[in-house]
Amino acid sequence: MMRDEFDTKMEARFGWTFPAENYSRVEEAYMATDMSKDAFVEYCGIHDMNGVEKLCGNSPQSADVGTTTKSEPAKFEFAERYSTTSICDHECVFTIRIVKRTAKTVTFTQYGKERRTKIHYDDNGDEYIMPDNYSMCPVYRAKDKK
Repeated sequence: MMRDEFDTKMEARFGWTFPAENYSRVEEAYMATDMSKDAFVEYCGIHDMNGVEKLCGNSPQSADVGTTTKSEPAKFEFAERYSTTSICDHECVFTIRIVKRTAKTVTFTQYGKERRTKIHYDDNGDEYIMPDNYSMCPVYRAKDKK
């Protein structure tokens, strides 16, 4: 499939297309499949919604096309400080310090008190905690190290 044809189909169907520098990966993935052009365009639109991710090994019948690079999920680390802002007021910053961690929980200090809470995981595998259980409680994310 020629680049112009692919761009036209992507633009018409999804309203975006891949950056030009990514097209060689798209072409490799298409050539490695036995999909029709329209089916491949549909696949690209569904699996790469932002138009920036490369089709590297994600095509339905080609595990050997390109390589994926995933960053390590963010994890809470002992003795590190993490901060987040209030949902109501972004000038209000909450800070905690991790004093202990296990595979499933972290113990932290906040306002001079030591507390323990369960570790949760977002869609990217990054850790986050919610020390309290109310509608506007702060959420601390491991990637927001201070």
